[in-house]
Amino acid sequence: EIPDFKLNRPIHYCKSEAIASLLEYNDKENASGLTAIEVAIINQRIEVVNIFLTKTKIDSKRLFFAAAISNSDKSISFLLKEKHFKLDCPMELLMRTAENGAYEVFKFLISQKIEIDYELRNSENENILEVSKRVGNVGISRYLEKDFKNRRNKVLA
Repeated sequence: EIPDFKLNRPIHYCKSEAIASLLEYNDKENASGLTAIEVAIINQRIEVVNIFLTKTKIDSKRLFFAAAISNSDKSISFLLKEKHFKLDCPMELLMRTAENGAYEVFKFLISQKIEIDYELRNSENENILEVSKRVGNVGISRYLEKDFKNRRNKVLA
């Protein structure tokens, strides 16, 4: 349980399922504010995540955001396939993927038919289209611009 200078504990460095099952899990955050399960998701250690899921209370919103930060369709698809997870914050997650330029996760979420709310604002009072342009991910920006134009044209027609 002794943390290093970044407040990481041994469980934050866990890379294998066997070690994960031996260590006692706790929800303590490291200096970056991440719990061990979130670190495992970011590092795409799905086997370790699976073990941690049985040992911790689940905050699906934080776990989905960790997957979005990692830009890992592997992590996000794993979480979405888990039967005890539900995507209760799809637009927030979509906004986070745009903010992080997480194109693979963005494509995965779009394939799940998430409805895009172009009126929703983030903490900087930007909508998702403005965020994508600021971040500069061309794939996300082009998709959103095309989708926005298509919706506007349908309304005008």
